[in-house]
Amino acid sequence: MTAHHPAAAPATSEAPFHACNPQRERLFTVRPGLAVDDALSVASNLLASSLVAVKGAAIEHDDVLLYGAVFQLEAIKAAVDAARVGLLAANRKGDES
Repeated sequence: MTAHHPAAAPATSEAPFHACNPQRERLFTVRPGLAVDDALSVASNLLASSLVAVKGAAIEHDDVLLYGAVFQLEAIKAAVDAARVGLLAANRKGDES
C-alpha cells in the first residue's frame, strides 16, 4: 500500500511592483512562498476597497473614465474571486483522494 502524500499547496512567486523613481526600480514585492489562497483573499479585499472608492468618485463626478475603471475593477475582482473558489474546490477534491 502506498502512503498518500497531499500535494503542496500552491504558493506565490516573487512579484515586484510600484516603480518609485525614473529608473523604474520597484519599491514593493509580493513575497514568494505564501499560500495562494491567502494572497487571493487579500487581493479580493483590496479590490473591494478600491471598487468602493472609485465607484463613489464616479458617481460624485459623473465621470465616464471612472465608470470604465469601475467596470475594470469589477472584472478583475470577479476573476480573482473565481480563481480563489476554484483553488479551494481543487484543494477540497485533493483532500478527498
